[in-house]
Amino acid sequence: MIEQLIVGATGLGYLVVGILQWAKGEPSNGMIWTGYAFAQVGLWLNLK
Repeated sequence: MIEQLIVGATGLGYLVVGILQWAKGEPSNGMIWTGYAFAQVGLWLNLK
């Protein structure tokens, strides 16, 4: 449970930063940060 909370919160933070980077007109940084967010989803799904 605590692991899922930490991984989920980290992924949400990455997503927020990615969206803000896109909004600033930095698409390459936005792609990197949103990619990190999607990677966190994979980690979250694999937690047992």
